[in-house]
Amino acid sequence: MSELLEGLLPWHVSSINELLAVYHAGALHPAIMICGQNHSGKRRFTSELASSLLCQAAVSDKPIDSAEHAQGDDIIAKRYCGKCQSCLLVQAQTHPDHYELTIPDGKKSIPIDSVREIQAKLQQTAQMQGSKVCCIWPADGLNDNSSNALLKLLEEPPSDTYFILMANSARQLLPTISSRCLKINLSMPTNEELRDWLASAYAGGQVDEAIRLSRGFPEKAAEVLGQNTEGASLETMVEAILSGSQSVSALTASLESVNFELFLDALVYRIHDSAINEGLSAGGVLDAPLLQEGLAQGSPVCPSQSEPLLGTPLRHALAMQSLVMRTRTSLLSNPNKKLFIESFVLNFRQISHESTG
Repeated sequence: MSELLEGLLPWHVSSINELLAVYHAGALHPAIMICGQNHSGKRRFTSELASSLLCQAAVSDKPIDSAEHAQGDDIIAKRYCGKCQSCLLVQAQTHPDHYELTIPDGKKSIPIDSVREIQAKLQQTAQMQGSKVCCIWPADGLNDNSSNALLKLLEEPPSDTYFILMANSARQLLPTISSRCLKINLSMPTNEELRDWLASAYAGGQVDEAIRLSRGFPEKAAEVLGQNTEGASLETMVEAILSGSQSVSALTASLESVNFELFLDALVYRIHDSAINEGLSAGGVLDAPLLQEGLAQGSPVCPSQSEPLLGTPLRHALAMQSLVMRTRTSLLSNPNKKLFIESFVLNFRQISHESTG
């Protein structure tokens, strides 16, 4: 199972090969933006790239293709050696030239002081006499002040320094920052690619259930498979919140014991499927493709926009879906887990009561 939880995803092999070929030719752009949906492998890709940029050992000039990786070759060793002093320091998370810029605990965004602190360090000579790498996650966690501070860094980057920004979409960042980055849009796997990857460690029946619960997101599917009873627990919790069979305190305690983000995803898709079924059974009054498009983009159809077309139950289904999606977004701000879940349960229950009142 461990091979599913770390390492480059096989369908991203060609993208990183292209980047490293440009790097070894001495022409890699100093700022790279890795774009992809949540759980699409952005952190894996960034880790692979950063490790390769910092490795002190010579790397093979032979490109590695997807077929080689599918046959079980050690793709990591062919990019960074994993044995030199630099690689060992990266593995221990103590490399002096590897920096991370992220949202501090208790904060809702990356503060300008964090950017200034990184800026001062990057102006110094690399301690390992190689490249310096600064990984920024989530890049859309930059506020206005820290974004402007980073922009100055990107306009005049320190020598031998590479910035790797991770974001769901380039549109979430200032256009001036986005325009100064080389953009890499990570692809999602085909159903066959995802099933083959998961089946390398699990039986087919488990794989199909994980794909269903994760809706095809590779890292979510791997998480479900890695927690033996997680799938059943998620389904139980979805049933509990929809039926209102548990008290707020009991349901909150239960939700604290599961992966809350996976639970939200399972819930929003259950609501989505129910809304479509109800709309179709009511004579096709629900524009199902429109709802599906909104869900895919992470911004469900607004109930107020659809009100003339929908019956009361469907309006409330869309309100529930909108609440779930807003809650997922709020998870990025590192909230107090218990209070956050309790607030969600209360808000969800209020919508449920309105739909039956």
